[in-house]
Order: sequence, then structure tokens, then C-alpha cells
Amino acid sequence: MIRIRVPATSANLGPGFDCLGLAINRYADFVINLSDQNACFGFETSEDNLFLKAYRYACEQDQFQAHPLNVEMHSEIPMARGLGSSAALIVAGIATALIEHTKSLDRSRLIQLANALEGHPDNIVPAIVGGLCASKDCLGKVEIIRYPIHASYHFKLLVPDFTLSTEHSRKVLPSHFEREDAVFNLSQIPFLLDALNTGNMDRLRWAIADRIHQNVRMHLHPDFKIITSHLDAINLAYYLSGAGPSLMLVTNEEEVSIKHCLEGTQAQWSILDVRLDTKGIVWSHET
Repeated sequence: MIRIRVPATSANLGPGFDCLGLAINRYADFVINLSDQNACFGFETSEDNLFLKAYRYACEQDQFQAHPLNVEMHSEIPMARGLGSSAALIVAGIATALIEHTKSLDRSRLIQLANALEGHPDNIVPAIVGGLCASKDCLGKVEIIRYPIHASYHFKLLVPDFTLSTEHSRKVLPSHFEREDAVFNLSQIPFLLDALNTGNMDRLRWAIADRIHQNVRMHLHPDFKIITSHLDAINLAYYLSGAGPSLMLVTNEEEVSIKHCLEGTQAQWSILDVRLDTKGIVWSHET
């Protein structure tokens, strides 16, 4: 039996489009046993099942024999909300193949295989190593830098009851960007990372702003304008988590009232207090 726990992830962090991501303490737990046929509990057993697809992909790439699996999943990660639910399935599926056949987990190999299958390391990497990560696919190898986050910061998630697929959210992005917008985002990132590291809240409020993806995606649902107008009025730092629709708030106040920011919205929104996960994937193997 193999047990695997994978944290949720929140990617992009405003200007860090497709390169920054952090792991948070919402988890997908998997219990995997060899079986006579594939059976999944807690999610669908199908050819499109990302866990099984990732497992078979890893077996094929590393020349392992793939076996039918009985997989039980208990997940706190909302699906299609910009919190890395797909990345968790891919990471867990590949990890299962590596653990089953090597009785260990090579995280570097896990990262390379998961990125080759998923294509966006900003969600994959923090799910595997935890914390705040910058990642980049460099000539087929994923390079990683982990950054500390100051202990004074608190994170709150605003999660709606509607979904937004990454595919749809990517389709609305323009194929070209204005040079000044690209320069703006590039200049933001070092100041954003410094603010997260030092606890400089004043710097974080402006360094988390983005001109590449959020300005387009914020038009995908009318609630975004309502909520962000309220957040701007009280000078709170926030960003669209992943491709959305969840919003992540970053504050240096342990208690901050934001319920009024949801007044007038069409959807039902949940407010979740979350913390940084620094471990990434954890696992055990029992014979």
C-alpha cells in the first residue's frame, strides 16, 4: 500500500505569470493498492483520469510495468478553482509509479516527469517541494529557486461556487503583449519577492500588481470587479490564484474583516484561512 499527500498550490502571484507558485495547507490524500482492475474512489475511473494517465506516463517513460490500481482519494482541494487540483493528481500519479517500482521517491525525477506531462512547473514544483518557488523549464530541465516568506504574513482564500477551467482562462489571453506591460511585470517580480521575504507590506501592496493576465481574466465573471473594488478601497494585497477563479489575499493582520467585500456578488464565496505548506509531497510505502 502507498499513501501520498499532495498540497494545493496557488500560482502566478500577480506578476509572476507561469513562473511563481506557493504550496498551501489544503491537501489531496491518496491510498493506492495493486488490484485486478483500475478502480478509483473519490474521483472518476476513466481514460481521462489524470492520476491514471500520469501513472501510465511515468511507467512508460521509465520502462516500468504498469499495473491496475485501486486508488482512494480524499481531497480538500476544490476542482477547477485555480488551486492546483490537476497538478495534485498528476504529481500523485507519477509519484505512485516511482514509489511502486523503486521503493523511494526521487523528487528531481518527479518534477521532470510531471512538468513534461503538465507543461507548467509553477503549480507542479511547489506541490512537490513546498513553499514559495520560482521555476523555469530550461532546455528540458526544470530549474528551481525556493524563497522564504516572512512569518508576519497571513493568507486568506476567496473561493467561489463556480468553476473556471485553465483551458478557457488561457484562451482569453492575448497572443501579444505591449512592451511597457511586459517591462512592468518584469520589474515587479524582484520587489514582490523582496516584500514577501522581508515582511514589507507597503511594498507588497504595489509589487503584487500585474498587467499580463489578471486584467483580462478579471472580466470573466462580474463578481471580480465587485470584490476587487472593495479590496482596493481598504488597500489589501491580492492576486488571482492560478488561472482563477479563486482570489488570494495577503495581509500582515491576523484578523481582518473582508465579509463586506462579498456584498452584491452573484456567486457564493467561501473565505478560507490558509497557511504556507513547506513540505510538499509526503508519502509512505507499506508492504
